[in-house]
Amino acid sequence: MDQASATARAATGTGWATFAGVFFLVAGTFQVIEGIAALSKSRYLVSQLLFANLEFWGVVLLIVGGLGIFAGYAILSRQEIGRVIGIGLASLGIVVQLMFINTNQSWGLVMIAVYIAILYGLIVKGEETGEVPRA
Repeated sequence: MDQASATARAATGTGWATFAGVFFLVAGTFQVIEGIAALSKSRYLVSQLLFANLEFWGVVLLIVGGLGIFAGYAILSRQEIGRVIGIGLASLGIVVQLMFINTNQSWGLVMIAVYIAILYGLIVKGEETGEVPRA
C-alpha cells in the first residue's frame, strides 16, 4: 500500500474513534455520578421506575459507568476489543436509560443521544480503532 492511499484511507474516518472514546469517558463519568445519586436517594430523581428500586438501578448505573470508562480508555488506546466492548456497552446503555428514563426524562434522552452518537462513531466510522498499517 503506497503512502497516498494509506493517507486517504486514514482520513476517511479520522476522529470518530477518538470522538467515541472521549464521549465514552464523559458518559461513563456521568453514569457513575447518576448511579451515586440513585444510591444516595437524591431528591432530583423521581422514584417511578419500570421495575426494581433506585438502589438496584444505582448499582447498574455504577457498573455501566465503570465499564464505559474502561471502554473509552480502550478505544482511545486504539484496541480492537475496545470497539467491540464499546458497541455492546453503548447498546446496553440505551436499554438501561430506557428502563431508567422515568426518573429524569430529559437527562435520559440526552444520554440516549450520546450513546447513539457513540454507536455511529464505532460502527460506521470505527475502522480506525484497529492497528495502523505501517509503510
